[in-house]
Amino acid sequence: MDRERFSVYFFVKTDKRSGGEHGFIYCRIRSGEQVLEFSTKQRWYSDRWNSRRMRPSGMRDDAKALNVWLDNLFASIITIRNHRRLKNISVSPKDIIDELLGRPPDKVGFTDLISSHIINLQKLVKAGDITNSTPKKYLYILTHLRAFMASRFHLADIPSYKIDHDFIISFYEYLRHDKRIGEVTAKKYLSNIRTIILKALQSGYVHEDPFKGFKLAYKEKQRIPLSIKELLAIMSKIFFTKRLSQIRDFFVFSCFTGLCYGDLKALITKNIVYGCDGRLWIEATRQKTGNLIRLPILFPALNIIKRYSRWSKTDSLSRIFPIPSNQKVNEYLKEIGNLCGITKLLTFHLARHTFATTIAVSNGVPIETVRLMLSHSSLRYTLRYVNIDDVKISSDITILEGKLVHLLK
Repeated sequence: MDRERFSVYFFVKTDKRSGGEHGFIYCRIRSGEQVLEFSTKQRWYSDRWNSRRMRPSGMRDDAKALNVWLDNLFASIITIRNHRRLKNISVSPKDIIDELLGRPPDKVGFTDLISSHIINLQKLVKAGDITNSTPKKYLYILTHLRAFMASRFHLADIPSYKIDHDFIISFYEYLRHDKRIGEVTAKKYLSNIRTIILKALQSGYVHEDPFKGFKLAYKEKQRIPLSIKELLAIMSKIFFTKRLSQIRDFFVFSCFTGLCYGDLKALITKNIVYGCDGRLWIEATRQKTGNLIRLPILFPALNIIKRYSRWSKTDSLSRIFPIPSNQKVNEYLKEIGNLCGITKLLTFHLARHTFATTIAVSNGVPIETVRLMLSHSSLRYTLRYVNIDDVKISSDITILEGKLVHLLK
């Protein structure tokens, strides 16, 4: 043990968001052939870091204070190592880090990490920084993980350090085959789990990235929007039950506004305002991203709002539509699709695609304007909603030919 190589190395790991200008200071401990690093939770500037000394450079007060802090951390690591050697117990990097951070060795369960992450997200929800949909996602994942571990390992939890590549593969196969979850959703779940893994790697709970060699990339399914003929068939259909008539109205409203289910359900009276052109606009905040929604209300959608004016109260916080759960809405939409002779799978989100393609782009609305109306932060997201067919291509080329004939005379 005396001859084992032991070293402590501090370095700044810059992140992309800062443009490489700053990042967290990491500590890398080597003991023999074992190497492990963890984040000190201290941020510093890459141009004010002395790599040779492994300390902040300069004589500013912040550099002096951090140098003292790192010296104390280094002394604590050496003290723990020497103490463990005297007791003739393991001096592996993991055991040293566990003792340094006050963690019981190998007692941190993987579901404990996820539960802790959910609690932190719920705090952000209360602060108004994110919406409740984010912690809900992780709650779904946690439920699936617990069921998976109970069925495969007969355990309620397993230590975080035991999460390896085989575990990830097995969980993915469980989601796909046992739970019959689609590829896109299953890989999105795994992508969220990797967020937990990356934090666990920084803290030393996990020793190696179990996602190495696992492809999280997936191909988005191309959603074919409703044609104008299909949309008119739904709009003109007479239903003899109130529930189907209402769901049809909500769906059509979304086809002419592009609102997703969550934003439509949250729509209240004060979100209907007069715009710069004197017309009624929707002005709200997206539930998913917090981005601003601002779009003029087309007359088919405006007629639907008027139809439900008796239901909504006069105060500004009253919801405009009595919309049920998303699950019920999609269930009723399947029934509507069958009654209208539509072979496409009707889901509420298809209305958003129909607005982007059939209502907007196919009628000459520029893609950048569509991006703004859908409240997307990037055009890349908007392009997923636009499906250009041969009719649109032919129409655009006809217009182009007319212009070229005029220009080349």
